[in-house]
Amino acid sequence: MSRVAVVGSGPAGIGATTVLLERGHEVTLFDGGQIHEDPGFIEGVAERLRAGRRPSTSQWRRMLGVTGGAPLAAASQALLGEVDPRAVAKRILGSDFVFRGADHAPPARGDWLPRSLAVGGLANAWGAACYTPRSDDYGWLGLDEQVLRPHLVRAMQLMGVTGSLDGTSLAYPDLGALQVLRQPRDPRSPLGRLVGRWSPDALARHGLAGGRSRLAVDALDGAGSCVRCGLCALGCATASIWSPRHALPGVRVVHRAGVLVERIEEGSGGARILTTAGEDAGTFDHVLLAAGVLGSAVIARRTLGRTRMHARISENDVYLLPMVPIRPGGWHRRRGFGLSEGVLALGPGVVADGPVHVQIYRVGLPLLGPLGKVLGAGPRLGVRALDRAAGAGVLAFVYAHGQDSRDISLELDDRWIAVSAGPPSSEPIARAVAARLTAAAGATGLLPLTPLLRGTGPGTSVHLAASLADEVDGEGRLGGSDRVRVVDASVLPASPAQNLTLMATANAMRIAAEVP
Repeated sequence: MSRVAVVGSGPAGIGATTVLLERGHEVTLFDGGQIHEDPGFIEGVAERLRAGRRPSTSQWRRMLGVTGGAPLAAASQALLGEVDPRAVAKRILGSDFVFRGADHAPPARGDWLPRSLAVGGLANAWGAACYTPRSDDYGWLGLDEQVLRPHLVRAMQLMGVTGSLDGTSLAYPDLGALQVLRQPRDPRSPLGRLVGRWSPDALARHGLAGGRSRLAVDALDGAGSCVRCGLCALGCATASIWSPRHALPGVRVVHRAGVLVERIEEGSGGARILTTAGEDAGTFDHVLLAAGVLGSAVIARRTLGRTRMHARISENDVYLLPMVPIRPGGWHRRRGFGLSEGVLALGPGVVADGPVHVQIYRVGLPLLGPLGKVLGAGPRLGVRALDRAAGAGVLAFVYAHGQDSRDISLELDDRWIAVSAGPPSSEPIARAVAARLTAAAGATGLLPLTPLLRGTGPGTSVHLAASLADEVDGEGRLGGSDRVRVVDASVLPASPAQNLTLMATANAMRIAAEVP
């Protein structure tokens, strides 16, 4: 049995920890320790939702982030120009804990990229999307499909991934590990019913594959913790969306919250962890870095003893494409689910060298970011009417593959992280997707409003990868170290078109299984 330290409690960290514990290792988990400052507020919202009631006006506005004045400039930008990626740094259940204090370790300058010191990391703010690699993804991942497959199955089981055995499996294999939905996630949702009627053959004629979304959400087709409140984008008060923060109490680890790791010193007796406070946090047989693509890079530079280090980041360019249903029967009924309800995939060579991934949401105020805050500042009855009116529309998030997206570079030294993002070159890809979806409107029942297509800035997808891909070997060993490995998405050479959380977690489990 080895004493192992895991630095970071996001999905990769929790996935690696799960495997380490199963193999009999003793684990100490380090993270930044940020949590929601008002658990009583969360429980108050949850009580109302479980009782079948909507949040109170004050709770609603706090969750939307309505404070004092409304951010009209940001709302105008969302409607008229490129979407500000900082809108992604959303408040969760009225709190900024997910992103609070991240610039202290160390500050960043230049373009914005998300990072977190929260327990559970950026997964506190994710949309629960879980997709396996396409068969053609393994080549650029540099991974063997047969080796990764059992870890993907284990990761899907860990997260409780739900979905349907439909056309989605033509792009993203289900591996026999889905918790299979027998009905729409919300039986009242017209979008869910519409997606359920998609014909794989009709979609294939337009180069598309798709169906219901794959999400790490608890008990959506039965009596479970999901109360179908439709407020998912504001944070899940009932803990129905899987989060490492909720999984942590169930694992047998020593949790060292609020400890920021500066570097790791390797010696004959083990790997010693030194903190940013100048303290010795202990010596371990092995250390696994899962601090996020930026956080792990910062620790790696200091561990490697470099004064300065350059790295690249792979991220998905994201485009927002409003759509309207052309079969609108019952569309104005109250929504009960606010995450992605449908997904479409375009394979390599259809509109770009790489694949393209499209996630489809029914619109509501929580999904509108700054505009939702403006509208949410109005009278309660008016807000409800606006929310219902917004729900008549659909919003598609179009994700280009990391290899088809903008170049992002990092420069790290003792003072800061400098982020430099190039201009996006993927707008023709997004327009080609919109044209293909227009041609496929008869098959999907959704018509794109192509003139309203909007690009987003770097950091918007929150799908970051590759910062340490050139610094590790196939088993995640940092700089040839016998004791220090990187297990998060930093080691993946590019960000796939689909959300990478599931595959990054599975890869972390694969690497953890190799720890002696």
